[in-house]
Parts: sequence; structure tokens; C-alpha cells
Amino acid sequence: MWDPNEPENGVVTGDGYVINGESGIEDNVAPLLLYIKQKTEQYKNSVGYYPTQIDIVAHSMGGLIVRSALGSSDHFSFANPSFTLKVGKVVMLAPPNCGSPVADWVTGMSASAPGDDLVAAALPLWDKNWTSVRDLTTSNMRSYNASHPWPSVPLYLLSAGDPWAGFGKTLPNGVPDNCWLTLKSLTLST
Repeated sequence: MWDPNEPENGVVTGDGYVINGESGIEDNVAPLLLYIKQKTEQYKNSVGYYPTQIDIVAHSMGGLIVRSALGSSDHFSFANPSFTLKVGKVVMLAPPNCGSPVADWVTGMSASAPGDDLVAAALPLWDKNWTSVRDLTTSNMRSYNASHPWPSVPLYLLSAGDPWAGFGKTLPNGVPDNCWLTLKSLTLST
């Protein structure tokens, strides 16, 4: 398992961090691709061949970064050395595909603060000048959804609320209508 949130010396920038939560979606694509390439080459050096495919699990804005990195494709292509890495499936946990009410409030686009106590406690941690916060406003995500294709891989999205919110019950082109799981629809057993 490769985790771009776990620092690993010598990977990407040398300090091991890949994703910068203050940077925007597009700003994080190149570091993610470099990370995937480096980890794939480490795998090859260890076992003698490239992996045939990878599956990706992403949380929050990470899902949008993966979506942007893949575009409408089902693989990553790399040069020097040249190879293609197939993506088997993508699981997005709580992706803000419709934007974030928190980002709207922090940027002043919404007059009312989100009511959840946990969210309210986290609000001081967000900065309206971060590119990521501006990227995640609901108005920006409408534009993002119109201009960014969905990957052509099996896609699974897990949401705690109404996964259709913001889409008017119609998902963007290319998104299968059976890919959504909500916490309400899951049955946990012991």
C-alpha cells in the first residue's frame, strides 16, 4: 500500500510529503503523478517488473486530484522510462464533487456558517486565501464538473449525506448512477 500522506524521505520533493492541503486541485496533480511514478519504479526495482494495475482510494479533495490526474482515461502514462500503469478502480471517500459549504462560508460566499459542531471547530483552521478553499466552493465545483471528465474506470463514491445534492438528481456525463454508496445504505455487521 502506498500512502502519499505518510512522509517518505526521497519521494517527490525529498521531504516525503506529496499532497499540499493549501494548494489547489490542479497544483496537486503533478506531485501525485510523480509520487505514483516513483512508487511504481520502486516496485519494479524490488520485484523486477511494473505492477499490472493499481487501485486508488482517495479521501475528500484527494478524489478530485485523482479525477483530474486521470482525466477520462483508465491509466497513467509515463516517460523516461516509458510505461503505462492501468488503474483498476477508484474509491472516493466523501469527495466534495459538488463543492463544500465550509469553503463557501470561509470565502464569504455564504452568510451562514455550517451548523455541525465539528465543522465549526475546524473553521479557524481554513484560510480563505488557500487555493484549495477557493477550488472547493460550490460555484467553482460547478465549473470544474463541466470542464473535467470523469475517469473511465470503475468508480465508487462513499458519502455521508445525499450524494445527489448539487447535481439535481442527474449526475454529470460519464458517471454511472449506481456508483454511489451512502452511510445510510450500508449495513454493518459484527
